[in-house]
Amino acid sequence: MKLSVQKNILSEAIQKLTTIIGSRTTLPVLNNVMMKAESDSLTMETTDLDVRITTKIPATVEKAGSTTVPAKKLLLFVKDFIGEKVAMETDDSFNLRIEAGESSYKLLGISPDEFPVPSTITTIRKIQIPQTDLQRNFSLVSYASSTDESRKILNGVLLSLKANMLVTVATDGKRLALIEKPIDKFEGVEGDVVFHSRVANEVQRIIQKDGNAEIEIGEKMIKFNLGNTTLSSKIMEGSFPNYRQVIPTSFTKKVEMKKEDFHSSLRRIMNVISESNPIVTVAFTNGKVTLTANSAEVGEGRETLPVNYTGADFTLLLNPNSLSDPLKTMTMDKFVFQMNDGFSPISLIGDEGFLYIMMPVRNK
Repeated sequence: MKLSVQKNILSEAIQKLTTIIGSRTTLPVLNNVMMKAESDSLTMETTDLDVRITTKIPATVEKAGSTTVPAKKLLLFVKDFIGEKVAMETDDSFNLRIEAGESSYKLLGISPDEFPVPSTITTIRKIQIPQTDLQRNFSLVSYASSTDESRKILNGVLLSLKANMLVTVATDGKRLALIEKPIDKFEGVEGDVVFHSRVANEVQRIIQKDGNAEIEIGEKMIKFNLGNTTLSSKIMEGSFPNYRQVIPTSFTKKVEMKKEDFHSSLRRIMNVISESNPIVTVAFTNGKVTLTANSAEVGEGRETLPVNYTGADFTLLLNPNSLSDPLKTMTMDKFVFQMNDGFSPISLIGDEGFLYIMMPVRNK
């Protein structure tokens, strides 16, 4: 293998690939990036056996070939090289010589025959969606998935395609984030699929601003085609909870708020909240909402904002982290706070098609 590539293109491509590489793998080749040069392109690939990322970049190829070398080490060199081009050449032992300007290094390689072969995917449904819409959907819901390994299915994100509607959902059992959007470009049967939330986070990281994303779904695999980069992952097994059951059919109290004003007040009040017992009191009175919190470790605080509320005084105790998470990703200037009583689920709505449900900490 002998070729040259633009340094900035190569660096950007490797950065897409390295985040799925773990630090404790027992299979050395999983620390490596698979590199295959052919025709006028260089294809690079990494995997942790559950997730696989592949990207292709233009290259001037003098000799086709392939190797695998440590991905993170390669990235460190390329990022710090001086010059616009990087030249690469392998020897008979799959070691890689990389040169840029006056710099020259050799990385020890492993035969590409030892790199895990990708699983095939028999597509049963295919969805096409603008990449910016897919990124928005995942950013609005993925944080709500669980990190508790005892219920693995809650570590996932659900994609549900029914009646030309694509629903993206995540829940940890105490809160739920959902966005529902119509879709007109899909092939195959309707149905649900669940994949790990870190896949959604990786897709957000490597997604591009322009063009469509094509999602291929099989019985055991899901694949995201994102321009010149693809990400494939195993599908999670198990039944996702019936999320519709936890959504109240109606709310008796609805208050519109300016998102940034409320979120700014919440961020400040969180500075006095105990990490071991995070609670913020949200009190609605005539024409205003007041946030209060206190802790023995830090002190106490109060924030008051004007709102259009004219009902009876009403107080909620909420987890401030769970309350803040959707506000970080919502793009609308205003949102609506919906409530029934101090122990029933509350909701936040704002962005088109978005719904967030969370439980109060306790009744008051």
